[in-house]
Amino acid sequence: MSGAVPHRVATSIAAETSQLASLRDFIRTHVAGSGFNDYEVNGIVLAIDEACANLILHGYGNDRSKAIDITVDVSPSGIRIDILDSATSFDPSVAPRPDIGRYVADRRRGGWGIALISRVMDDIRYTPISGTEPKNRLTLIKRRHVAP
Repeated sequence: MSGAVPHRVATSIAAETSQLASLRDFIRTHVAGSGFNDYEVNGIVLAIDEACANLILHGYGNDRSKAIDITVDVSPSGIRIDILDSATSFDPSVAPRPDIGRYVADRRRGGWGIALISRVMDDIRYTPISGTEPKNRLTLIKRRHVAP
């Protein structure tokens, strides 16, 4: 388990890109020391940053009056990060996968988010707003892989 102390923390940010730096610091603080190496921590931070940046830009249209709630749950098996919002529902698991070769050839700057998140995280779950769910919930899970 590498000395990871189970804990659960939460924060909320306004839906504006200027909030992403403090969110990255928050995620890094609670993921570092939880049994992941620096490479994994950086990937997790980048995945959360990308998910929230997409939400800010595409879900909320940079409307700083809206909020994104983030919960980090560190357990002996890994981490679970929940991102909650009230934007129009968007399930990343049904979004078309980018043609990475074409993106590289075209030197495309955007559109990498879902591919990146899928590559870094072990499990991605999405629950849209419904009669029983007051907010959209994107759950990202990273398991701790222990060498044999």
